Amino acid sequence: MVQKSSIMFAKNKPYGNKTIMVCDNGLSVELAIMLSKSYGKVYYYCPWKQGGYPKIEQYWIGRGIDNIISIEDLWDHSDGTDIFVFTDIFDGDVQIHLQKLGKLVYGTRNAQALETNRVLLKDTNKKLGLPVIPYEIVDGIDNLRKYLQQHENQWVKISSTFRGSMETFKSESYELTKPYLDQLEVSLGPIAQVLQFLVEEHLQTKVESGIDTWTVNGMYPKTVFAGIEIKNKGYISHMTPYDQIPQVIRQVNDKYAPILNQYGVRGQFSTEVRIDEKLNGYFTDATMRNPYPPSNLMWYQIQNWDEIIWETASGNICEPKFTEPYGCELSLTSNWAKTNWLSVEIPPQYRDNVKLYNLTYINGSPYVIPMSDAIGSVVATDTTLQGAIDKCLAIADEVKGWQIDYPEYAVKKALEEIDEMEALKINFFK
Repeated sequence: MVQKSSIMFAKNKPYGNKTIMVCDNGLSVELAIMLSKSYGKVYYYCPWKQGGYPKIEQYWIGRGIDNIISIEDLWDHSDGTDIFVFTDIFDGDVQIHLQKLGKLVYGTRNAQALETNRVLLKDTNKKLGLPVIPYEIVDGIDNLRKYLQQHENQWVKISSTFRGSMETFKSESYELTKPYLDQLEVSLGPIAQVLQFLVEEHLQTKVESGIDTWTVNGMYPKTVFAGIEIKNKGYISHMTPYDQIPQVIRQVNDKYAPILNQYGVRGQFSTEVRIDEKLNGYFTDATMRNPYPPSNLMWYQIQNWDEIIWETASGNICEPKFTEPYGCELSLTSNWAKTNWLSVEIPPQYRDNVKLYNLTYINGSPYVIPMSDAIGSVVATDTTLQGAIDKCLAIADEVKGWQIDYPEYAVKKALEEIDEMEALKINFFK
C-alpha cells in the first residue's frame, strides 16, 4: 500500500522533474520533508518487516505528511527514482547494486566498516600514522572479568554493529562493574562466552571535536561544518573554511581521503577526535552516516542540501550555502515516548527549528512514534555563538508535550570545551 498524500508537483522547484527516495530507519523523516521543497516527488522508505512479525509503529513512520510518499518496498519504486539517499549504515550492498544499475546514490557504500569494525579503524589509524589509544582484544566474558580485575579505568566496547545489545561502558574498577557484567552475561546468554570485546585504556584528554561533512571519494568542500558535541545531548557549530580547521583535527580527514576514495564514498563522513594537552589527536570513532547530533542542525544551518545531495551523488563537490555561521542544537527527550505515542505542539513560527525522530502526522498533527526517549532536537543559528545558544534555549521552552525535556546544562559543558580549545590554541569558534 502506498500512502495517499497531498503531493504538489511544482515545476518551479529546483529539482521539480526529479524523484528522490530517502532510505531511513526513522531518524531522518525531517530530511525528507526538507527535500520535498525542492524535488518533484519524494519517496520515504523505512524498513518495517523485521523478524517476520511487523509492528504498526515501525510501519507508520513517515506517514500522513504532505508531499511525502511513504512506501512499503524500495524495489517497487526503484525504476522511477532518480536518486537515492541512505541515511544510515548496513545498506552498502544495496547502494553498490543501485549504482551498478545506473542510479545516483548518496551514501557511504561499504565504508560503513570503518564505523562498525572498531579493530579495522584502529589498524587503519596505525597504517596512516595516527596515534592510537592502547587497547586489548579480549575473547569471552570470563576473560573480560579477569582483565578488568587487573586493570582499572578501562572502556569496554564490542563491534558497533551490535550497539542494540551492548553500548560502550567504562569500568573504573571490577567491583563497581561486576553487577553490570553479571546482568550482561545473562542478557547475552551463551554468546557472552565467545563474544570479542575491545578494551581500551582511559585517556585523559582536554577536548573532543571533529568535522561533520560530506565527501566525494575523499574530496571535501572548502567550507565545512565543525563543532563540539556533548554526547547525545547537544552540539555547537561553526561554519569554518577547511584550511582554518586546526591541523590536529584536519589531519584525520586529510589522511583518510585515500581510504574514502577506495570505498567510493559519496556521502556523510564525521569524525570524533580526542585531543590531549600535547596536541595529540586520537581518532576514536568514524560516523559513516547521518550523525545525531548534529544532522538536525546541519539541515537547518546549511540551506542547499538539495544541491549538495544531487552533486555529491553525481561525483561533484558542492559548497554549502548558509546565512549565519554559528549554530546550536539541544536534544529533546521524553520518558513517555519510550512506550507511548507522543503528541508534540510546536508554535508554527518555530516548526523549522524543531526536528523530530520517528515522526508521523495524524489528522494534521505531529506525533512521535514510541521507539526511544530521544524524540528529536531544537536547532538555531545566529551571527554569534551566544546568539545561537540564546535562540535555541528560548525555542526549546516553547515545545510542548508530555514529559518533554532538554539538557540546558549541555550548553555550559560545550562552552567549557571552547575554553579548553582556547588554552590549547586550537579554537576555531573565533
